[in-house]
Amino acid sequence: MEIRLAKPVYADAIVATYEELFAYEAEHGSTSNWQKGVYPTRETVDEAIRRGWMWVGVEGGAVAASMIINNRQAPEYRNVRWSWLAAPERVLVVHALVVPPSAAARGYGRAMLDFALAWGHSHGRTVCRLDTWVGNKPAQALYQRADFRIAGKAQDQIFLEHQI
Repeated sequence: MEIRLAKPVYADAIVATYEELFAYEAEHGSTSNWQKGVYPTRETVDEAIRRGWMWVGVEGGAVAASMIINNRQAPEYRNVRWSWLAAPERVLVVHALVVPPSAAARGYGRAMLDFALAWGHSHGRTVCRLDTWVGNKPAQALYQRADFRIAGKAQDQIFLEHQI
């Protein structure tokens, strides 16, 4: 899988990965807790591409994974007791990491995380943070296998971190 900065030509394919996940979760039960029409949306994708935050993993000419990386920490992050403190400009945050069900269990999620950490390191970031829904056991397992630590829990979220 090749990971590259997403261009507008990838927008439809990224949205299709979300749609595939929404359909799968409607049939099998949700693990992401994402909501169709709420998050992530086409507007999420378009803005992230425009700002240079969206990355895609491409395999065989098709989008096999995508994620947003930037330093935008949700307000809830202020209440977490992070192990590694960092100035906001030194924090990397991973958002909306998705591998559609048809591409699951091929190592794409881990490859995207490894890429994010390497990108963060090369851009002077010292810590990577992310959050997930407490019921998203597959994502939590992925993050912990990638050596992310649980930094805290609040309501329905788990916050994880990784020193870069």
